[in-house]
Amino acid sequence: MIIGIDASRANRDHKTGVEWYAYYIIKNLVEMDHDNDYILYSDKPLKDDLARLCREHSNCKEMVLHWPFRRFWTLGRLSWEMVMRPPDVLFNFIAIMSGFIFDGLLGLHCRELNRLLRYLILLNKRYSAIF
Repeated sequence: MIIGIDASRANRDHKTGVEWYAYYIIKNLVEMDHDNDYILYSDKPLKDDLARLCREHSNCKEMVLHWPFRRFWTLGRLSWEMVMRPPDVLFNFIAIMSGFIFDGLLGLHCRELNRLLRYLILLNKRYSAIF
């Protein structure tokens, strides 16, 4: 299976929570899973550890998707790539997904996961009160 991963956040020089989360997910998937092929999509050439990761593992390929604007790379360029040459699955680490339909995974951050869990607990309480 070909798994595409949005590596643009993990490729940043100054990483924060989401960027480190993306970096470690990518690193561990590529190193541990030799049955699938990975395409790392980014707006700039991969740096340091990510570049080395793709050089050292034959199941990893870098794909730089050039975009002339400062913003909307995910919605514009990455979405266009998913229409023209989609992988089997796309793994994205941000809360914005393309409006185009394709198979994908969305990495939930703690904030969204907390909100989802609170909603499910509230829904369960309301459901239990009715029955």
